[in-house]
Amino acid sequence: MHELKQTLQHEPKVSDELIKKMLQHVGSTDAELRDQLIYSQLATWIATDQLTHTHYKLIIENSLIKATEYLGSVDSDTIFHGLSLFY
Repeated sequence: MHELKQTLQHEPKVSDELIKKMLQHVGSTDAELRDQLIYSQLATWIATDQLTHTHYKLIIENSLIKATEYLGSVDSDTIFHGLSLFY
């Protein structure tokens, strides 16, 4: 996670590998990583048209998989971790 923080602090280039790492940590309880680095970087890439169709597909597929992993969990707050992908 420390390596990801360092990478995101230096205006990284878009890559499938980096997007996958970001998606693995998008539900992190570390607010700096989640809000200031991951969400901000994704927003920058979107606003500046740096994401390809393939990148969007990767993000959407990963988000849907993560969200559905937590559906149906009884007596647990894990659904909120899955839904955090959409905020």
